[in-house]
Amino acid sequence: MSIDVEPALALPESRPLSQRLLQFGWAPILVGAMAMAATYPGRTHGLGMVTEPLLAELKMADADGRVLYASLNFWGTMIGALFCLPVGWLFDRYDRRWILAGNLVLLGLSVWWMSHVENWRQLFVGLILTRGFGQSALSVVSITIVAKSFDARQLGLAMACYAMLCAPFHLVLIKGVGGR
Repeated sequence: MSIDVEPALALPESRPLSQRLLQFGWAPILVGAMAMAATYPGRTHGLGMVTEPLLAELKMADADGRVLYASLNFWGTMIGALFCLPVGWLFDRYDRRWILAGNLVLLGLSVWWMSHVENWRQLFVGLILTRGFGQSALSVVSITIVAKSFDARQLGLAMACYAMLCAPFHLVLIKGVGGR
């Protein structure tokens, strides 16, 4: 007597890990990790690289100016965090490539704005925008690109690979920007 197993109930083919990794969808992982590295201008380390010259240029390098900058930066971060909220809605309705491209353009415009500020009010707007589009929204975009590209069986490995790539991408960027 033999037992027939339906194809849907059959065990998955056992292939070596190296073969499975070669067939794995690497493009969304690489794009997601690079997008996470692109959050650099809106992150504390990225902003920290321009803070001293910016404070000197805006005549805010004294103690009172530094306290004002710290307050602006705090509120810019808190308000910028709200930029995370619409990203999920956008991902449910539009193509992720357009959302990524739009977010990168808006972050670029925000950084351009920051390079032209002339007073603390404009600086505050710039901080909100760079924190919002850089640190907040683009982080969500980068993670969601990976998450929506894999099914539940592959997602753990995909996110692990993404996490492992994010660190070296950030380090290369930090070294490149810092080594002018």
